[in-house]
Amino acid sequence: MSILRPLIPFYAVMFMLGVGVGFIAPILPLYARALGATQFTVGLMGTAFTIAFTMLAIPAGWLSDRFGRRKPFIFGLLCLGVVIYGMSMAGQASILIFLRGVQGVSSAFIIPVAYAIIGDKVNRGILGKAIGLFGMLHGGGMAFGSIIGELVSSQGFSCLFIASAVIVLAAAIIAFFTVHDTGKFYSNRKLVLPNLKVIFKNKSLFLSFYGGGFVAGFIEMCIVTLVPAYLSMLGFNRLDIRLVFFFMLNSTLISQILAGWLSDKFGRLQILLIMLLSAGIFSILFTFSSSFIEVSLTMFILGFSYSSVYPVALALISEIGKGALGSSMGVYSLMYGVGGSIGPALSGLLADRFTLQAPYILNGIIAFSAATLTLSILLQNTHLKR
Repeated sequence: MSILRPLIPFYAVMFMLGVGVGFIAPILPLYARALGATQFTVGLMGTAFTIAFTMLAIPAGWLSDRFGRRKPFIFGLLCLGVVIYGMSMAGQASILIFLRGVQGVSSAFIIPVAYAIIGDKVNRGILGKAIGLFGMLHGGGMAFGSIIGELVSSQGFSCLFIASAVIVLAAAIIAFFTVHDTGKFYSNRKLVLPNLKVIFKNKSLFLSFYGGGFVAGFIEMCIVTLVPAYLSMLGFNRLDIRLVFFFMLNSTLISQILAGWLSDKFGRLQILLIMLLSAGIFSILFTFSSSFIEVSLTMFILGFSYSSVYPVALALISEIGKGALGSSMGVYSLMYGVGGSIGPALSGLLADRFTLQAPYILNGIIAFSAATLTLSILLQNTHLKR
């Protein structure tokens, strides 16, 4: 762990960010419903976030390659804090959709740059572990925030969003004094769009962008956007919903660092295959869950599965994208954003038109498609270990 010591201040900032976001993540769809939003409108909130995130991910990553990681990262944190405060004053669902879009802009300057910061500071042998620890702390912060937020929520939605904004802005202040550049950026680098021919030719790289980006974004944004309202319709109260999300987010405390370590030791593709299969299976099993225990257990395993995909895919990209790591992480975030844009809107439409369980069946099919691709690569490259 001494090798990761330079990242401790950065990890602390990401934990605080997770706490702040965890305050509002489980109740944001309920807040929208209280403002008169339909299931489809709730889905549009997720789509607004991910469209904005997608459009800015590559430019933000490139800016961090050209000017350093610190400035874009701090800008994103400050912007996010202001946006969350603005949500406390939203009087209608349409304003909330707009603010979710601005939140996506903020996140585009945080997430790809955060991944690049890790890639700058650690070597290949511990990339999986380092990225997994990042996910563990950020996810753990969200889990902690989702429960602590319930204590504040008794004062109303506005107080909850204000408290979240204060925590995020405090994280930005700490980052200003503790997060520094490594000097590995390139002042003369031009913005280059991803070479699709290279991506499709390198199957492992394509899998990282598709399975770790598009599929994971599709599933995660569908869960975050639609599951709270779905559980509310099943008769779950607000505390029950928070506890379900606490169990799911708490699974990231062990899943990401465990998956990262296992991929360092046994191979990226092998671990990716197992986790994608698990995500597909438990997405479908979720449709058969109705009691609090069944839902909590299914969501715990589902959260464990899809969150384990991230460190493995990001480690693969970090190994291939050295030299333009910010832009490479921007491409990954682009694919995540595309999946996250399509997922909530399409899933919300399916829920309105057909059945409330339809989105989670679709999640399972999407996960199985990525697992099939992973298996085909493994069968063609049985000698590949990392």
